[in-house]
Amino acid sequence: MAASHRSTIAALALLCALALAIFADLLFGGGPRVLGHSASDLFLQYFAWRDFGFRELAKGNLALWNPHIFSGAPYLGGMQGAQLYPPNWIF
Repeated sequence: MAASHRSTIAALALLCALALAIFADLLFGGGPRVLGHSASDLFLQYFAWRDFGFRELAKGNLALWNPHIFSGAPYLGGMQGAQLYPPNWIF
């Protein structure tokens, strides 16, 4: 029983060490390589679109069209502003 228990612990330790080795850059490297980091394009684009949509709602307009992207692009149908996501209704 003790040998089986030791081999299980050794296997779990090996798995944890392997996971740390694979994700060491993301966990310990810092910088904007982590998805959702405050300096990443994904983060900045999402909050800019969300800000646009909620500013329009504050003016009394439902933003169906975003005139700031190229010659205009669908806003509400694009779903990136998350206007219809229920937890965002709090804001």
